Parts: sequence; C-alpha cells; structure tokens
Amino acid sequence: MIVPRIDSEFIRYIFEQGYHPGDRLPSLSDLSAEIGISVGKLREQLEVARTLGLVEASPRRGIICTDYTFVPAVRLSLLAAMAMDRDNFDAFSGLRVHLETAYWNEAVALLTDDDKRYLRELVDGAKEMLSQPRVQIPFQEHRELHLAIF
Repeated sequence: MIVPRIDSEFIRYIFEQGYHPGDRLPSLSDLSAEIGISVGKLREQLEVARTLGLVEASPRRGIICTDYTFVPAVRLSLLAAMAMDRDNFDAFSGLRVHLETAYWNEAVALLTDDDKRYLRELVDGAKEMLSQPRVQIPFQEHRELHLAIF
C-alpha cells in the first residue's frame, strides 16, 4: 500500500479518511486531537499539503480538499532545481520533449474536431504575428498549442 509510505500524518489522514475535492476538513484543533499530533506540527504539514496543491485553507472557509494536479509540486521542484543550477532547466526541458514524443500518437488520437479547430486558430494567429512588418513572437500561442494537444 502506498499511503503508509507518505511521511506526513496529515496527508495520510486525508487519504485514509477518503476525503475528496471540495470536502471540508475539521478544524486544526479537531484534526490535532484526531491525528494525535500538535497543532504546530499540523500547521507545518498543512503547509506542505498546500504547497503540493492538495488543500486550500482560509480563515472563513476552513481547510478544503482540492483537485490534484502535478503543477504545484513540479513547478516548485523545477524552480528549486533552477535556483541550484540553471542547467537543470535543460534537463527538465529534455524530459518534457521525450514525454511529448512518447505520447504524441495517443494525444493526437484523442483530439476532437473542436480541439482541431482551436489548434488551427492558434496556428493561424501565430502565422499572422510572424508575418507582420514588425515580427511578434507567438509565445502564448505556442504554449497554448502544447497545452491543447497534451
């Protein structure tokens, strides 16, 4: 089982109790008593869960489970890696290229007609930007193209 290998009582609690995105968790004091850790340690673990994108917390709404996405964890890890050594970005970029290549056929097969129309609009917009007397680089269009396909 994977859950017991998670090194956070709070995150393990979320999975063991079967919480889902949108579910509201108990207050910190109730969680502290139920999990059996101090409120201070719980706050630290809550911050880790927030950084990973597992929960949101606000004074009015409390602690709410969120839909999981890899983005927060990957973004933080990539930024830390780049802060240590800029060459780590090239390694990450290479990984991304290999993943896109490996999943290209599968991703393209899943595109709908609406997806294809949107991709055509992006390409047309990028071509327009590149054909201007004062060339504009279509950074956003390029990014959206990759996101739309994958």
